[in-house]
Amino acid sequence: MKTRRYHIIIATTLFGILMWLSISMTQEYTVALQVPVILKNFSDKMALRSPVPKTLTFKIKGKGWHLTSLYISGNIQYVVDVSKIKANQTIYTYNSVQENITLPSSINILDVHPESLVISIEEFSKKKVRVVPQIVMSFRESYGPIGEAIVFPDSITVGGARSVVDSLKYWMTEQVIISDLREPVNLDLKLEIPPEYILKLFQNKINYKIDIQPFAEKSILGLNVEVNYLPINKEVVFIPPKMDIIIRGSIEKLKEISSADFRAYVDFP
Repeated sequence: MKTRRYHIIIATTLFGILMWLSISMTQEYTVALQVPVILKNFSDKMALRSPVPKTLTFKIKGKGWHLTSLYISGNIQYVVDVSKIKANQTIYTYNSVQENITLPSSINILDVHPESLVISIEEFSKKKVRVVPQIVMSFRESYGPIGEAIVFPDSITVGGARSVVDSLKYWMTEQVIISDLREPVNLDLKLEIPPEYILKLFQNKINYKIDIQPFAEKSILGLNVEVNYLPINKEVVFIPPKMDIIIRGSIEKLKEISSADFRAYVDFP
C-alpha cells in the first residue's frame, strides 16, 4: 500500500514538473547569445591590420522552446566573406545580420554588440623578433643564479599585416612565478597569445634554462690600495694602506678565485 502511494506521489510530481516546463517554454524570454565570428575565404597572402573580435553578443527574444533548441544546436555563426570586403570596410553588424547569420524566423534580434566590425586588410608579412621571458624568480636563502639564462629559441617568427609586423620589436612569454628555488631551472614557457585575428605565431612556446647553485661568502684580505695616474712629484699615503673585501657567489666559483684576481685603486684627481 505504501509502495503504491510513493508511485502516485512521484508520478504527480513529475506531471507537475512537466506541466510547469510546458507552460514556461511557451513564454517569451530575452537572452544574450555569444556568436563566434568566422572569417571565410581569407587569402594566405593577406592579413588583418586591426583587431576583429572572435565573438559577437546578440540580444535575442523568443519562446523558451525556440531559444532552447538554438542553444542546443550550437551551430550559429556570424560569417564574413573576406573575399568580398573592400580595404578598410566597416560592417554594421545589426544591419548585416541577414547576410552573415542564419537564425530561425521565430527569433527576434534586439541588439548586437559590438555595433560594427572594421575589416582592414593588408599584405601578409613575416618577421623574426627576439623573445622576452616573463619569469619572476625568488631563491631559497643562500642560493642564487649562476651565469646568464639560456633561451631557446631566442627569437621567433611572427606573421601578419606588414605595417603591424614591421612595428614589432620583441614578443613576450606568459608570466611565470617561481619561488624557493634551489635547483637549476629548465622549463617551457608559453608565448603570449596574439590579439584576435591580427598576428600569427609559428610556434607557441620556448625553452628557458638557468643554473641555480648554493652561494657562499669568501674574504679577500690585505689588498694593497694603489693610485692610478700619480704625478712623479706627488705622493699619496693611504690609511690604512690595505683593505679587505668580502665576495659572494657559487661555491664552485669561489674555489677558483684568489686575491690575484682583484685590484684596489683610486684615480689621482
